[in-house]
Amino acid sequence: MVKLIVTAGFAQTNGEARRLVRGGGVRVNGDVVSDEQQQLAPGDGDILQVGKRRFARIVTG
Repeated sequence: MVKLIVTAGFAQTNGEARRLVRGGGVRVNGDVVSDEQQQLAPGDGDILQVGKRRFARIVTG
């Protein structure tokens, strides 16, 4: 999850991404992500939300 947040450009460093997850500021498809080591099952169209205004659609392939 941390690498995905950094790759999407929502955090500059892995540490910053971890803090966002620990603080409850990360959601996938509307569900709060509470585990920074959570693996995301591949699925086209999943929505990553960081904070209130930053969104990204996850596209695999």
